[in-house]
Amino acid sequence: METLVLYKGHSGFTERIARYIGRQLQCDVKPFKAVNTVILMNYELIIFGAPIENGELTCMHELIVKKNEINNQLVVFATGSKPSSLADIEAIKAQIPEKYQKNFAYFQTGINYEKTGFLRINKLRKFIESEKAKPSINEEHKAYQQQLEKTFECINKEEVDKFIETIKSIPDPFNIF
Repeated sequence: METLVLYKGHSGFTERIARYIGRQLQCDVKPFKAVNTVILMNYELIIFGAPIENGELTCMHELIVKKNEINNQLVVFATGSKPSSLADIEAIKAQIPEKYQKNFAYFQTGINYEKTGFLRINKLRKFIESEKAKPSINEEHKAYQQQLEKTFECINKEEVDKFIETIKSIPDPFNIF
């Protein structure tokens, strides 16, 4: 099955996960801005990864518009700074068309101040201020609030590997044998 890992990212975390998935599946990896409908037509499976910003899965709407013109499968993963127990996974998942929600994954990645562009830093700082202003609901939340003060990374390779195994189990709709 011809597979493409497509990613949108700002700080490098989503791209690193996308490239890792691409190596494991031995498939193409491209940034979102480098593809159009014609390119997407060459693939039977698209794995799309993007960060969550302001509760939105970045570029999801634009991808669906492009994808509606072609007939291929879609698998989505989201990245963000929050632990999965604190992130509103169901709200993020709801942004994906229902038929693609089954294979959705969320990965906590961290925050990288050094690689976050100047324009995004202000949004990021506002997000961090709002997170730190919230009363701590438990020890995990308190630790997360303290973590936000500096760059941190917390990608869990085992979670990504489980996601890859899920992808490998997707049947090839074009395989007639």
